Amino acid sequence: MRGPSPVDDWATDFDHRDPRWIENPYPIWEELRRSCPIAHTERFLGAYFPSRYADVKAIAYDTEHFSSRRIIVRETRPPLIPAPPITSDPPAHRPAKQVLLPAFTPEAIGRHEPRARDICRALIGRFADRGGCDAAVEYAQEIPVRVIAHMLGVPERIDGRPLSDEHINGTLRLLLIAGIDTTWSAIGSCLWHLAGHPQDRRRLVAEPSIMSSAVEEFLRAYAPVTMAREVVKETRIGGCTFTPGHMVLLSFPAANRDPAEFPEADRVVLDRKENRHAAFGLGIHRCVGSNLARMEIRVALEEWLRQIPDFRLDPQAPVTWSQGTVRGPRRLPVLFGA
Repeated sequence: MRGPSPVDDWATDFDHRDPRWIENPYPIWEELRRSCPIAHTERFLGAYFPSRYADVKAIAYDTEHFSSRRIIVRETRPPLIPAPPITSDPPAHRPAKQVLLPAFTPEAIGRHEPRARDICRALIGRFADRGGCDAAVEYAQEIPVRVIAHMLGVPERIDGRPLSDEHINGTLRLLLIAGIDTTWSAIGSCLWHLAGHPQDRRRLVAEPSIMSSAVEEFLRAYAPVTMAREVVKETRIGGCTFTPGHMVLLSFPAANRDPAEFPEADRVVLDRKENRHAAFGLGIHRCVGSNLARMEIRVALEEWLRQIPDFRLDPQAPVTWSQGTVRGPRRLPVLFGA
């Protein structure tokens, strides 16, 4: 089976499945911001790609012209598979999100931190004496699965009415997919950065007090999630007219690299002071699980650096990255020691 044809012009024919995009999308986004900040392609039955923070924010907040009923961009129009609240538009969105909020408050997530630490320590214990491991497969990809497994569960009623089987199944699908792949991708990206930037690794070991700000900076620089919206009414944003029926790749990672919003946007600054990043989304669909993700990333890094303060990329084994709208290392071979 033939794959998609290669891209000749990112502004008029972009494809997020292109190997160059998968391997290193940041120069592509930088080029688009300069030459064509809202790209368009006829692939995927028509799709837009805004690369500036301001345009991404405007679209994310505009629920009149952009619908969340389809959040995936494909060659054929994807079916409407509910995963409330992420696929819900107003007014259904608010009550669907309120079902989940109590389980994801900072206090509720704090109760799961001891379990998360036990999980991380047990995983590290499997490979700490081996001299190396695949930090993605053997560590990052294990943590969210195990943490969220004992959290799954939804209440029986919204506004006094029982939840339908479709609603329950869709919400569980959302928690399983959105709460696992995204977080392990973020953890893997953090470890990938630290493996290749010893100065940052040494600083985090020496200054554990900056871990929280470092996690926010990693989330900004390596935000894993790009969502999608469907244009349902014609509108104009950032000098571009959006045609109904076309899709929009709403790239929070690209927004986070916009130098108009973040000074030295392509540089990781562990103690960055102003950091209103969009890694968890913008608008009504901002991620309900942000507190959980932050806790898992912070604990995963703290426990790793406590036991493995020195590590580096394995020069004999390549890092591979995921394809699609959740970006993170799928293979991350590292060696222990300076």
